[in-house]
Amino acid sequence: MTVTTRRDAERIASPKITTRRLAVAAAGLAFASELIHLWVLPGEFALAPLRGMFFLLVAMAQGALAVNLLFGPRRWTLRLGLVLNVVIVAIWAFTRLVGLPMMITFVRLPVGALDLTATALEIALIAALIALRRMDPSAVARARG
Repeated sequence: MTVTTRRDAERIASPKITTRRLAVAAAGLAFASELIHLWVLPGEFALAPLRGMFFLLVAMAQGALAVNLLFGPRRWTLRLGLVLNVVIVAIWAFTRLVGLPMMITFVRLPVGALDLTATALEIALIAALIALRRMDPSAVARARG
C-alpha cells in the first residue's frame, strides 16, 4: 500500500504547468525568430522586393503563431506552426546548399550569424511544437486556462 502525499499529487498534476511553460517558451522562440526576420526586412526589400515580401510574410506568420501559442494552442495551430517552420528551415537549407535561381545559374547565399540564429530558433521551435503535439490533448486544453 502506498501513501500519496500532497507533493506526489502536485507532481502528478504538473502536466498543466509544463504544458503552459512549454507553450510560453515556444511563443518566445517564435517571437525571437519574428524579430530577426523584421530586423533584416528593410535590407532584403532594398536588395530584392520579392525576397523582402517573403521575409515580411514569414515574420507575420511567426508573430501570429507566437500570439496563438500564448493564448492557448489548438491542434491546428501546432500543426500549421510545424509545417511553417519546417518549410522555412528547408528553404534556408536549400538556398545555402543549392542556391537561389538567377538568370542562368544558381547563386548560393552565404551563411550569416543572424540567419543561422533564426534557423536555430526555428529548429528549437519545431522541437517544442512536436513536444506540445505529443502531450495529451486534454493537458493542452487545460493549459489554456
